[in-house]
Amino acid sequence: MLERHFLGFPPGFLAEAARCLIEQHSEDLRCDLSQLLLVLPTSRVERRLLELLVEEADRRRLFFVPPRRVTVGSLPEQCYQPRGPLAEPLVRRLAFLQAINHIAPQQLAVLGPLIPAAASVLERELLAERLLSLWSDEIAVAGIRFATVRDYHQQNGAFGEAARWEVLEQLHGAYLGELERLGLRDREEERLVACEEARLHTDSPVVLIGCAEFKPLVTRMLTQANLVGDCFIPAPERFAAGFDELGCMVTSFWQSTPVRPRAEQLRIAENPLGQAAAVAQVLEEFADGYTPEELTLGSPDPQVIPFLTNYLGRHGIRVRDARGISMAECSPLKLLSILRLHLLQPTYQTFAELIRHPDLERWLEQELAIAPGSLPTLSDVYQCDHLQSSFTPAAVGESVPAPLRALATKLTDLLKAFSQEQSLEAWAESLLELFRLVYGTLSATDRSRRTTYESCLQVLDVLHELAGLEGVGSSTSAVEALSLVLHALSTRRVPPTALDDEIELLGWLELPLDDAELLIVCGLNEGCIPERCGPDAFLPDSLRRKLGVTDDSQRLARDSYVLALLLGEERKTFLIAGRRNVLGEVLQPSRLLLPAEGRALAEALLRFYEGAADADGSTFFLAKAPTARPFPSIQAPPPQQVERMSVRSFADYLRCPYRFYLRHVLRLESVDDDVHEMDGRVFGILLHDVLRSFGEEDAAKDSTDARELCSLLDTLLDRTFLTRFGRGALPAVALQRELARARLHAFARWQAFDRRQGWRIAYIEHDIDPLHTCLALPNNRQMQVGCRIDRIDIHQSTGEWRIIDYKTGDRAQSPEKAHCPKGDWVDLQLPLYDLFIRRAFSQVTQLALCYLWLPADFEKKPLSIAQASWGFEDLQRATQVAHEVATAVSNGVFWPYHRDHPFDPALDEILRGLPELSS
Repeated sequence: MLERHFLGFPPGFLAEAARCLIEQHSEDLRCDLSQLLLVLPTSRVERRLLELLVEEADRRRLFFVPPRRVTVGSLPEQCYQPRGPLAEPLVRRLAFLQAINHIAPQQLAVLGPLIPAAASVLERELLAERLLSLWSDEIAVAGIRFATVRDYHQQNGAFGEAARWEVLEQLHGAYLGELERLGLRDREEERLVACEEARLHTDSPVVLIGCAEFKPLVTRMLTQANLVGDCFIPAPERFAAGFDELGCMVTSFWQSTPVRPRAEQLRIAENPLGQAAAVAQVLEEFADGYTPEELTLGSPDPQVIPFLTNYLGRHGIRVRDARGISMAECSPLKLLSILRLHLLQPTYQTFAELIRHPDLERWLEQELAIAPGSLPTLSDVYQCDHLQSSFTPAAVGESVPAPLRALATKLTDLLKAFSQEQSLEAWAESLLELFRLVYGTLSATDRSRRTTYESCLQVLDVLHELAGLEGVGSSTSAVEALSLVLHALSTRRVPPTALDDEIELLGWLELPLDDAELLIVCGLNEGCIPERCGPDAFLPDSLRRKLGVTDDSQRLARDSYVLALLLGEERKTFLIAGRRNVLGEVLQPSRLLLPAEGRALAEALLRFYEGAADADGSTFFLAKAPTARPFPSIQAPPPQQVERMSVRSFADYLRCPYRFYLRHVLRLESVDDDVHEMDGRVFGILLHDVLRSFGEEDAAKDSTDARELCSLLDTLLDRTFLTRFGRGALPAVALQRELARARLHAFARWQAFDRRQGWRIAYIEHDIDPLHTCLALPNNRQMQVGCRIDRIDIHQSTGEWRIIDYKTGDRAQSPEKAHCPKGDWVDLQLPLYDLFIRRAFSQVTQLALCYLWLPADFEKKPLSIAQASWGFEDLQRATQVAHEVATAVSNGVFWPYHRDHPFDPALDEILRGLPELSS
């Protein structure tokens, strides 16, 4: 029999429990608790109680022998002996999956319309997880079986539902048979059998400490075991009616005896960021005199936690999430997730994600002797120009740089082991080998990578478990094996590293027994507190109540009791709720924060949504909105020495000196690997490359046969396309090749006609000698200008020269409109060509400056040549502007900034968001 002791509300509860244990079991300067079995609600409470026991024994100068300690979840195994080894979670899920695989499709379909008769492996894995959770977390813990629910439906005439539960009973039987074949037992089944066979007892005195809730099956087991010892209850004795003989809360009592917070204990914020700001305000107002160990934060709403940790961190307040870091956020699990995605659909995008994974990237850099950080940039720049659907040695074009070809080969070799189906044990070995390669040098002493190290240990734990599953399941693909491993690790967490100056952040159920003197709890909105079971295809809430399975009313009673502990008289507690969630959707305050009914409830809701105060001032405190952190304004850049420009860069400076600085001095540019077709730049490069090759063909220069020219351009296009894009180009790129072919055929017809008019190609992609492309500047300085001209023609009869600049855009413009649309020069390309050509070729007397447009719709807008009509004075003025620009660039003048000038979409978006500029 257990003796109940009411030790008062926290925060002093655990310290009082430690004092009682030391006093009861101390004799002759010795305190021996080794014969006791202490039962605690959570492992965190267990660790804290041990600390307090050691401190109390040390204060009394006692020789201390610690007790055995277990949490509520593992207490039942102290009361009976299982009939065999208990199966681990991964094995249990695989056994349930095997049971599902052996059931007839028509039987599986009976479970519901959302269960496909021929489900995929992944769908069956999810179904196995759901049914195992239904058994372990809801049916068995209530002390019943699937057959119990089936019989209930049969007795009440719900024969359709009875048929579903009959299938579930068959699946459960097959599941138990699969475990028995492996020599293993199901934990919940063993507990039920132990109760049915009355095999429950314990030899040690038991002390239940703050265990407010047991599942019905556990309560039944403990009652049968006739526990002897003590029960320490965290409440004053006036609440004795609210607890049973095991110290668990009585649901009906806490449903009818709500404890409401006072108005001054409440804060209301607009959104998650506002809740974080409200926490900071409370800390600023009330935290003086409290150390981090005496402060605790909490949130039952996971959406609020990132805002809380980030906002407080930016204000110098370090927060440690006691839950730890989710394995899904850890590097090793992200590697497995990206690997699975790449194996499922090996596109360039998944390849890019793989080589961006920091751990795999580090290993590849070491293996290939490549500079750190260069792999993603190399591959992205290549992809922007070559648009591969996948990235393998067989698919990429001939122009791929050697490091990228080596990378593709290395990654292909690494993934060969994942191409064939094999057993789960074999997959475990393959994944272990991958981890040995990528993480083999990881050290436990490397503090900067402690989280990665700890998460690797958890991955290896699951892989070693998988490697020992001989005879479980059949051969499967790498994707299916990775899905299994990822799911097995998805609920695990890496424990945090404790630092002295951090405030701990706890979950809702860990807060009540915390011994901090100041509690701040946010996220107290309906749906989070009280937590709802939600709609369930198998167990609606009405059926839960009738079967004794946990329902919404029980969760409400539990959360009401938890709130009572949080509002204990001896500590300061603040509760925060939000009006909206992270998506801006309207929220409701938790019913536990509000009066029960009537006019007071209506007034409280008005105060929550409108922030209005009553006449007596009893209102929720409305948290102030967080102060926005100002963005820095754009500053005029410092002088930089520039000695070389390109002809095309003059236009950038004339449109915006600051953006010229970003592009041509800092060389900033964005690279987007999420491309699905050639953009205008790449499409233009393709056409220019073909036209350059065409101009280098001697026979082509004199041909007047359009068909012959079309055939030649087809050959050159296919060869250029294969060199640039290889055989693995994206589908849209192949279509664009045919659009380019149509433009080139139009060019062939124009070229044949132009040749008959006497024009002959003299130079193609011609670089003017640097001796002729310098601009003289003040103080004996000069600016070197790079100048490459697409094409130079000479007329055979007149000797006239002609410069042609190919244009492939869809919007045709005359040279005048492109260079000086409103009378002011905005581009100097053709005038500088004129200046430099006349310097380089003294024989030039007549020179035409032309655009040759290759439009997309050449039937509506035939291919034509547009000649500039500038006179001598116009070109002289353009030359003067060129000298002014070159002088400013040489002097390092890169200001002002012109907001409207387009530069780069990604960078433009950032610059547009910055405030007023300063010079």
